[in-house]
Amino acid sequence: MPCAPLARLDQSLARPALRHSLLGFTHLALPGTSANGRRQMIVAENVSRYSIGTLSRKRRSLVRRALSNLQVRPIERLDDLLTDGYAAYVSWHQRNGWGRNRSDRAAYSAWITRAYSQPRRLSIGVYRGDRLVAFSLTLAVGNVVEPCFLASHTDALDFLPNDALFHAILCISRQTPGIDSVDFGPVAAKPTLNEFKLHYATVKSIPSFTWVNPLLRPFFARWTRNRYPWLHSPGASESPRALATESLDPVS
Repeated sequence: MPCAPLARLDQSLARPALRHSLLGFTHLALPGTSANGRRQMIVAENVSRYSIGTLSRKRRSLVRRALSNLQVRPIERLDDLLTDGYAAYVSWHQRNGWGRNRSDRAAYSAWITRAYSQPRRLSIGVYRGDRLVAFSLTLAVGNVVEPCFLASHTDALDFLPNDALFHAILCISRQTPGIDSVDFGPVAAKPTLNEFKLHYATVKSIPSFTWVNPLLRPFFARWTRNRYPWLHSPGASESPRALATESLDPVS
């Protein structure tokens, strides 16, 4: 998968070296190029028009309540991520069980230190007083903002830190020249992981091209089905031209 998940590529020109893609690869397809499936993405488009007024009445109320109890600001000290951030990460992972488990303190410290130090990445924190209760590692690639990772502490969920964080990401994106979309990631196999994001964005069905090593496919079939459900979504057998020219209207 390319480093920019919304990048559209021509598979005949973009195929990676086999040594870098032993299991396989997947990417979005340029219009008119080969596509053998569709990738379901959760995307907020036209962010220049975003405001709290674009949200539902209930969500506006929740965002205002969150901002009355919490502060959202860039994380200026790595130590905040190494202490309160670690507690938030462990709590988040225990709650969701998603992704690589970095709950070992040494593994987490190495990862978060490297991520925080990368250039062109904004670390956004949600604070309850002086305590960091949620954070996002966010970057911009081309015209798209990518919240690469988000975590919140279970003990703080009553204060709605995720609403404060999503609202802040969209507001920052709106104020950043050249940004027109925020990519909140692929649709997850577990519906509850999608429900919250869909208050702020919509599902887009985008033509994609995927190649899985046929020698390894039987061993990873269940893993790919759970990790990448769009690879098995209806329409994967449609013609490349039909998929490549498909409208990107929201999926109901």
